[in-house]
Amino acid sequence: MAYCEILKLIKGMLVLIHIPTVTVDKVSITYAEPGVLYGYRLEYQTVIYYFKSIFQFHNETVNIWTHLMPFCFVFLKTYSVINTLEDATYFSVLLCFAFGSIMYTLFSVLAHTLHSKSPTYHYTCYTLDYMGIGYYALGACILVYYCSCHERYYAMLENCFLPVVVVMSWFGFLCCTVSKLHYRRPYPFKRKLWSICSLGFQCVIVYFVVIARYYDSLMDNTILSPNHHTLIFVYFLVSVLFFSSHIPEKFYPGKFDFIGQGHQIFHIMVSLGTLEQFNAAMIDIRYQTPLLTNHKPHADQILLAMLTYTVLVLTTIYFLRPTIQNRVKEDSKLEQMRKK
Repeated sequence: MAYCEILKLIKGMLVLIHIPTVTVDKVSITYAEPGVLYGYRLEYQTVIYYFKSIFQFHNETVNIWTHLMPFCFVFLKTYSVINTLEDATYFSVLLCFAFGSIMYTLFSVLAHTLHSKSPTYHYTCYTLDYMGIGYYALGACILVYYCSCHERYYAMLENCFLPVVVVMSWFGFLCCTVSKLHYRRPYPFKRKLWSICSLGFQCVIVYFVVIARYYDSLMDNTILSPNHHTLIFVYFLVSVLFFSSHIPEKFYPGKFDFIGQGHQIFHIMVSLGTLEQFNAAMIDIRYQTPLLTNHKPHADQILLAMLTYTVLVLTTIYFLRPTIQNRVKEDSKLEQMRKK
């Protein structure tokens, strides 16, 4: 009797995680990913269908969970670092970075969950996803500047830093969104370059204020080495490689449809880098920020920067609405022609 009950339980679990999926030739080209041939969810289903699919197995399941779990971890990490924070003036900086991390993981989860419902959902979800990436970029810039900046550059950049990174974060969002709306699948590599160059340039510019500390530590052994940032650089370099290349599924189509896609590895690397940024910030708050004499973060300025970015992005989305609607109509016409 117990054996039969166990079999029924296992059968029930298999039914729960199973979801009818289709091959790439059965879905709109809008949703087709390079090298991914199987495991696509049905189009034009209810929103509940897609939210249920979070707990079912298809080719987006790992993409969803590789940011859903970090979304939860960021809350725990934020609680941990706030409780151990010795200098309360950096509370706003850590909270800003935590907010950016929460936004990019949350919008990524929503995008991978809902994007295949319809073309309208697809472009809307990824526009919000890029908005979340911009929040993260802005939060990371603020974290690096106030916690990890070389003392020589801190005062030099004080008056212009926040306005510049707000504009750069908005520009990164704009580049990602415009390239998504401009190019069609199969996307050319230059579409990736729009994202990599805009956000990558921001990353290089901001982390330059940390890289200068490596030189000082080499010249003077008494100066704290910024080696705790090295792992962050590695995570992000690896993430860029997998984001831009679609390795390994591009070379082995159909072999990594469910597990092992380059985008999944990209998610994992970025998430690990995010958690490591918290650790690096806590080290620098203890040892680096005391060198930044007479310079402390102002919560009102940080809040204003976040609000300014929000207004810029929402205004941009409002003006891009007709472009998104036109793109949806064009995609629908092309899809009808493809099926004939």
